[in-house]
Amino acid sequence: MSLDSETTAWISGFASGVATCSVGLYLLHRRAQRRSEPALVDDDGTAIPIE
Repeated sequence: MSLDSETTAWISGFASGVATCSVGLYLLHRRAQRRSEPALVDDDGTAIPIE
């Protein structure tokens, strides 16, 4: 199967967009996880949940 340059460029752009979207979702997920962790940690490493 032979692809012309326009089709190849479209496929490349589409793959790049999918990768960018995946990275964005990953970063949002990481930020949400970080937000749910306790905000305070004692000097000895004990987590203090915020209520």
